[in-house]
Amino acid sequence: MCIRDSNTYLAVAHAYSPYVSIYKRFGDAFVKLSDPASLPTSTGRGVCFSPNNTYLVVCHSTSPYVTIYKRDEDVFTKLTNPSLLPTGTGRRCCWSSDSVYLVIAHNTSPYITIYKRSGDTFTKLSNPSSLPSSTAFDVAFSPSDKYLAVGSLTSPFVLLYKRSEDTFTKVDNFATLPPDDGFGVAFSKTNDNYLSVAHRGSPYITIYKYTPPVITTQAATQIGYQCAMGNGTVVSSGDITERGFEIKLEYSGCLLYTSPSPRDLSTSRMPSSA
Repeated sequence: MCIRDSNTYLAVAHAYSPYVSIYKRFGDAFVKLSDPASLPTSTGRGVCFSPNNTYLVVCHSTSPYVTIYKRDEDVFTKLTNPSLLPTGTGRRCCWSSDSVYLVIAHNTSPYITIYKRSGDTFTKLSNPSSLPSSTAFDVAFSPSDKYLAVGSLTSPFVLLYKRSEDTFTKVDNFATLPPDDGFGVAFSKTNDNYLSVAHRGSPYITIYKYTPPVITTQAATQIGYQCAMGNGTVVSSGDITERGFEIKLEYSGCLLYTSPSPRDLSTSRMPSSA
């Protein structure tokens, strides 16, 4: 089940028709709304409201495996199915915090299907180059939308992807993995610092902590100059979070430069990209 961020609506997925029931809260009372005119085709397995409270997604057992509704006040209207659908039983779903990306976990390859929303249109993105090896049970975005976690049936039982625009790249597995099937994944609510995995087998829950990188720089070891006409710009080459960098300072009349500056980089971070 899923409750809307405003705590006004509650949606419950279930095994028998209508497969999803939607309630509206009045104080401590929850009143069932009329069923949508077009219903999911079979057993509802997962539901999620979009953070902007406009869309409701239902994952279910038979084609099209996902049904997307748009809410207008208390009326939920089914949208046209995405042109490319999940390939099997939809298990769970999750949204990015900006309501742009929607991910469906399902039981056949590629095991996760990622959509990008534009208006009421959901377009399937290219699959990540590295996929879960079997059924994905659950998916979750980190609060920053930088990471996507996937709980799965087989080892490594939890997978982590790093998002860069529309590309999701699997990062290295955690050094210590859950011992069995990863049934549920969840990030801490306000930052990316904690990821918890619910799984089969003791201790039944595994919690990971992420500490952001600490970056220390050293002064440049060499400074030189070259007479030239500058334009007052500052140029940085390289990624200062990953390796050494150089800075060029251009001034009218002279070009000053520094040699690549070695730095001390102390990092405690989520695994690097695979």
